[in-house]
Amino acid sequence: MANWVIMLIISLIMPLIMVGLGSYLAKGGTDEPNWAFGYRTRMAMKNRDTWRFAQIYSGRLLRCIGLVCLPLTVAVMLLLLFAVESETAEAIIITVLIGVQAVGVVAIIIPVERALRKHFDKQGKHKN
Repeated sequence: MANWVIMLIISLIMPLIMVGLGSYLAKGGTDEPNWAFGYRTRMAMKNRDTWRFAQIYSGRLLRCIGLVCLPLTVAVMLLLLFAVESETAEAIIITVLIGVQAVGVVAIIIPVERALRKHFDKQGKHKN
C-alpha cells in the first residue's frame, strides 16, 4: 500500500504541473519573450503579440490536458491497487501512463503552431 501511495503521488505530479503551469500561461505568462520560461518556439517569440497569443493558447490547452489526465491517472492507479497483482504489470502500466501524460504535453505544439500561423504572418504581424 505504501508503494502504491508513492506511485500515485509520482504519477500525479505531471498532471498537477500541467494544470498549474497551464493556468499561469492562460493568464498571459510573462510579458516579454524569453528563452527561459513559457511556450518557446521561433514563431511564438517573433514579438510580444505572438508571444502573448502563444502563452494564452498553449496555457489553455495544457490546463485542459492536465484536467483530463488527473482523473485518468487516479482511475488507472485505483485499477492497479485493486486489479493488478504483478509488480511487472504495474511498472509497465505506470510507465505507459506517464508516457501518455508526456505525449499530451508535447502534442500541444501542433495546435498552437497552427493557431499562430492562422492568426499571424511569417513576420509575426496580425493577419487581417
